[in-house]
This record gives sequence, structure tokens and C-alpha cells, in this order.
Amino acid sequence: MGYTLDEEQLRALQPDLVLTQELCAVCAVSYAEVQAARVLDVGTRVVSLEPTTLEDVFGSIELVGKLTGRTAQATELVGSLRTRVAAVRARITEQTPRPRVWVCEWLEPPYSAGHWVSAQVEVAGGQEVFQRVGLPSTRVTAEDIVRRAPEVVILAPCGFHVDEVEREATRVNRLPGWDDLPAVKAGEIWAVDASSYYSRPGPRLVGGIELMASILHPEIFGAPEPRVARRVALGCQSEAALHTQGRD
Repeated sequence: MGYTLDEEQLRALQPDLVLTQELCAVCAVSYAEVQAARVLDVGTRVVSLEPTTLEDVFGSIELVGKLTGRTAQATELVGSLRTRVAAVRARITEQTPRPRVWVCEWLEPPYSAGHWVSAQVEVAGGQEVFQRVGLPSTRVTAEDIVRRAPEVVILAPCGFHVDEVEREATRVNRLPGWDDLPAVKAGEIWAVDASSYYSRPGPRLVGGIELMASILHPEIFGAPEPRVARRVALGCQSEAALHTQGRD
């Protein structure tokens, strides 16, 4: 996927500020694309946001607040987000089991999620098996996944909503050794609304933490809402496990 800018429209609008990003050229217009556009001749300030961790995301919100004259509102928003994160942490005790979690950021070929996702898993009471904290997502092999033996698999392909993930989920079912994963045996394969809660560096990442906590610890946080997270049966053992649990 590629993006182009309407330079004529930009020049007509004469923006004071353009916010762009360097995190992913696939997901949105890149900083290089904006710089190449001839908008600077009208005095436009171009600011690239490139958060790679949860703390960076909070910092980006505060920066945008400062740049737009909304410092107080941004500070209030970040404060409320930190309060929600702390509330999840407070309910996870030392006795709470922390399952091994693989967050699949792309289905075929399989990629493991990076950037802020490991922090989301940790706050939600899990252990992300690839631990790419602040690093880009990376392609992984079936052997990598089997060796780390995840107890929960969260399918969160970048930019996909939960219905789309369900439709595409069978792609990971083809991996060698898939049926031997603890998550498959236990029926702990989940499709989630990645676009809203995991793919994009914004305030809804905190909602992603809360959603993940309900997947990993429903006994504490309650079951997740089906509109944003659903179990999926991938492999004969997953289907058997879901049947045993009385779920469709």
C-alpha cells in the first residue's frame, strides 16, 4: 500500500502544523513523504511522531497538546490513562499466574508484535514470549513459536478488526507443530480488534491492556466483550477444548 499527498490542497489550506510519523511507511503517510511535499514554502511546521513504547505514546500525546495549545487537556488525558493502567496493575498480585503469551502481529508469514505490545501484555498479567520491547515487530518461524510454548495466542494482525481476524485466522493453523502448542490444546486462541487496541499508538492502547487483562484473567476482570475479542478454534485440539468448555 502506498500514499500520496495532495500538494495543491495542502497549499490551499496553508496549515500551521502537520503531524506525521516515521514508525511505519505501510500504515500511514511517512515523514519522508511529507518532507518531499512542497508545503514548507508556506511556513508549515512538520513534526514526526514515532513512539515505540507505551511511555513514548503518552509523551506524544503531551507533545501534541503542547504544539496545539492544549497542554492542560493533554496532561489530563495522560493522567487518566496512567490511572487506568495503575488500576489494572493493582489487581494483578504476586500470586496471579502469568501465562506465556504470543501476540501474532501478522498471520502469513507469522510476525511477533513489537513496540508497546510487550508492555501491554506485562501490565495485563502475562509474559510476552518474544519480548520485543520498543522494537519493531519481527518475522518468526514455526520453530521459534513451538520453542516458546505460548499458553495463550492472541491474533492481532496490524490494522484488522475482529471479524477480519476470524476470517483470516486459519492461516496460522498451517504452521508445523501448531497442534502441539499449549494454547491450542487449551483452546486459548483469541482473535482481537487489533486496529482499535494494538496497532496504533494512541489512547486506545490502554483499552487494549484492559481487553488483554480480561482475556488472560477473566476470573479477575470478567470475560471480554465478543465485539472486540473472540476465541477461535484452530486445530483439532482447540476445537475439542472449546467443546469441553461449552463454547461455540
